[in-house]
Amino acid sequence: MSMRTPRPGPRLASACAALGLVAAVAGPAAASPLAGFRPGESFVFNFSVGAIQAGRARLSVGAPTRTSAGERVALLGDAETAPWLAVVTPVRDRYKAL
Repeated sequence: MSMRTPRPGPRLASACAALGLVAAVAGPAAASPLAGFRPGESFVFNFSVGAIQAGRARLSVGAPTRTSAGERVALLGDAETAPWLAVVTPVRDRYKAL
């Protein structure tokens, strides 16, 4: 019987998105309806195992868009494992949230 280990890509992308949202909301409040978010801002997160880098994720804030529900911003991101870890479990994910 073999056990299959799930691919960490979607979990890593979800974790990066959550981290990015927390970092953006926790930042200084802007004097706009998009408090905490400024178009053009970007965040880079490095993941490590001890002193060894395991991956990187980027999150950037897009331009505001007006919808029927109000003004929204697009959060764009990508995540990838470090080259040494990609040999075992490659992750190259892109995501977008509005």
